[in-house]
Amino acid sequence: MHVYVAEEFTDAEIAVLRRYFTNLEGPVFALVNLPEVVKGALFARYSRSSKSLRRLFLDEFVGDLDLSGDASIDATVGLDRATSSIRGSLSSTATTRWPSWVACTSPVNRPATCSPRSSSGDDL
Repeated sequence: MHVYVAEEFTDAEIAVLRRYFTNLEGPVFALVNLPEVVKGALFARYSRSSKSLRRLFLDEFVGDLDLSGDASIDATVGLDRATSSIRGSLSSTATTRWPSWVACTSPVNRPATCSPRSSSGDDL
């Protein structure tokens, strides 16, 4: 399991990030107010980077965006309600809608009820 290390941002970086990221402190957040092409490029670059998504956004994408129209937006407003809703949705989906073999294939948080998988794949 990976331990989340909180990032530190300058006041100027926070002013930019809060326009596009719903959480600036924790590991769970959503991207908002960005064109789909920017999101796609950001995730493509993130998959090949050792930087965090927010740091990568600041270092490699902010310079190419027109930030003037987004100055009054604060995506972190309503964060507590949104994050608890997301967490609730994720936990209920994982336990009630996924087939049991999907949950048992994950090495992280593997349920105690899972039996070891056979090498033949007959258990699928």
